[in-house]
Amino acid sequence: YILILGSIGILLTFLAAFNFTNISVAKSVSRAKETGLRKTFGSSKRSLVIRYLSEPILMVMSSIIISLLLIPIFLPYINNNFDLSVTWETGHWVEFGLLFGAIGGIIGILSGIYPAFVMSRYSPISIMRGSFLHQKSGIGLRKALVTLQYAITSFLIIGSFTITSQINYLQSRSLGFEKDEILLIRMPGEELNAKYRTIKEVIGSNSRVKSVAVGGGRMDAENGNVPILAEGMDEAKNLPIDAVREDFFKTIGTPMISGREYSFEHPTDSADGIIINREAAKYFNWTPEEAIGMKMRVGDITEGRIIGVVENFHFTSLHNTIKPLVICYPQGYLQDIYVRVTPGNVPDLISDLKKDWNTVVPGIPFDFVFMNQHLQKLYKSDVQFSRLVKVFAFLTILISALGLYGLITLVSEKRLKEISLRKVFGAPFSHLIFTLSRSFMILIIIANIIAWPFSYWMAEYWMRAFAYHTDI
Repeated sequence: YILILGSIGILLTFLAAFNFTNISVAKSVSRAKETGLRKTFGSSKRSLVIRYLSEPILMVMSSIIISLLLIPIFLPYINNNFDLSVTWETGHWVEFGLLFGAIGGIIGILSGIYPAFVMSRYSPISIMRGSFLHQKSGIGLRKALVTLQYAITSFLIIGSFTITSQINYLQSRSLGFEKDEILLIRMPGEELNAKYRTIKEVIGSNSRVKSVAVGGGRMDAENGNVPILAEGMDEAKNLPIDAVREDFFKTIGTPMISGREYSFEHPTDSADGIIINREAAKYFNWTPEEAIGMKMRVGDITEGRIIGVVENFHFTSLHNTIKPLVICYPQGYLQDIYVRVTPGNVPDLISDLKKDWNTVVPGIPFDFVFMNQHLQKLYKSDVQFSRLVKVFAFLTILISALGLYGLITLVSEKRLKEISLRKVFGAPFSHLIFTLSRSFMILIIIANIIAWPFSYWMAEYWMRAFAYHTDI
């Protein structure tokens, strides 16, 4: 994400530079008489070059100084609104000054080079007569800059829509379990193991509680891989494992597609019961029904038979594909309690559960979080990235619109006599708009023809980094 944001920042800098250069080139034509008069009164080519180069450089440098002064003012607002913790290191003023000074110098020179070297080479007579206007160099440069400017604009806008669409897709995709209305309570594993049944009964007796279970994690990371040797295999394969207790899949809302999950009605489950997900059954070339009763050894943890096959669910973030998963009854200590509750008054529910908790395990903090809030942290960077990209897209549109407005204004001033004559001869307003904007529309179409294939290729390349992605 840092690389992408940095690339967008560079493209925005180019966009602003092209914009400034384009307007400077167009404006230089309107200053032709000024140039002619200066040459008539003895200004040398060198003095004109220095003047036309110094003006944009000073303007850019002034803008950079103002922006650097505004950073400490707006940085707290940016951090608060985008949940960031960016700091402004005042000890690096020299490095920042050199960097931005170099950038400002380059932009200023590029934007002033046309009026400095091209306009100053014409004789005063040709400038005053306007014969230099028939030269094509300035027009060609302006068209090239407009095309590049809007190719970058189109690329950034398409990219922002693609990124936002992908982030929204990640947040809306089904996880294979019901993440809402689940309370996660963490407590030391030894105490939980000793008092689990009591906790399950007391908390489960609350009228707002539907189900209580214990899991080996919080669906935010893998719990490790171990060698799995299944019936019919010659050698063990390393696969992800997890550990849960009774009624876990009922609590999270993930269905069993064959067999059953762990239950107090089957005491032997704790000794030799194994559950796998659909992907694991597929990995071993079993149907869900064929998997039931198959023998399996799970590293040095346990050896038993498969009692159930559960539907696939995401036990890590959506950045990863669903892998084959082998689930055992815990042989060690787990520390996460899953409580499925009914929607309603949350403060009252928490207050009641705290009372129940303190009756069973007094002295142990009621350390809880709602699962949907916990899982949002997995995608915090994605959400921040999406919001920043939207801001960059807005800036892109704003810079391009202002540049186009300024350019059309300068062109309109240049063609003022032509517009007046057309109005005198009865040309409607729509015709005047079309006349002024036709050349720009052609350039914008060309820019889109350039940008769209490249945008599609970049979007497709970026999407490869995601296990699940939206259609382009």
